[in-house]
Amino acid sequence: MADVRVDPLLSYARRAGDNVRVVLVVDPGDVPHATDLALQLRDDEVLDAPATVTRADEGRARIEALVPGARLEGGTWRMKLVNPASGERRNLQTRVLVRAGMPVALLPGRPPETRMPEPAPR
Repeated sequence: MADVRVDPLLSYARRAGDNVRVVLVVDPGDVPHATDLALQLRDDEVLDAPATVTRADEGRARIEALVPGARLEGGTWRMKLVNPASGERRNLQTRVLVRAGMPVALLPGRPPETRMPEPAPR
């Protein structure tokens, strides 16, 4: 199944107190038909946060999740939309960049593919 394309102009991530609020605007046909969805974030560990889906302007769907900031360590987190009832998982074409003491950033698009191996340590 194809990755879910996220609108880079209307989507965002920002700190909300001790949490990180993630708002993603997508095509409604890309969202599983379910009431209980989860936003799954992956870096070195996996973190699931409950997500709500509402209708946005121009016939789009808006996915919102509040992720506990204490569990988000620094790094670039890939995201999936998960339907716990059916087990369906859809990759989201965006990532969240988290650094201690810095604003949170939403990185649109797929993760880059490495073409060359990393250099050997000196």
